[in-house]
Amino acid sequence: MTYTIETIAAPFILTSLGVQMDDFNDWAGNAAKVASKKAEITENGALADLLALSDGQLFQVNSAASGKPYRGFAAKGDFAVEGAEKINILAQEHAVFSTVGTDAEKLADVLTGQVFGGGIQELDGYKYVGPYNFTTVKAQTGGNFKAEMWLPVVKISD
Repeated sequence: MTYTIETIAAPFILTSLGVQMDDFNDWAGNAAKVASKKAEITENGALADLLALSDGQLFQVNSAASGKPYRGFAAKGDFAVEGAEKINILAQEHAVFSTVGTDAEKLADVLTGQVFGGGIQELDGYKYVGPYNFTTVKAQTGGNFKAEMWLPVVKISD
């Protein structure tokens, strides 16, 4: 799996609506919680309201909130939204993995599986340091979509 190293020059905040999970390893339970939360915030308009405050770009973010795993749907910016978590994105180097596909709804999850299913082990000279990662999906020409996953990294010695 290919990646690039990109530098985020200035820190920023992602305002996120999501769920906390009790166990990183409860894949089925966590997926159900995340899907339920996305359906809830889509149906009640909270996600659309959040995106309207920003440039409209949707982010999926994985982090820790109050010491527990957290997954949410976010907009770039620091917004006062009830029940939202604020994720601080650091000014530093990030490994950026990407993929292209036709199903925008599933593409971020597909990429997450690829990165954590083996792609992250291919980092050469860098180490993923957390405490977050985030994914964006953008429309491309020809009906395709491009997903990018950003992971904060530090350079390690050879």
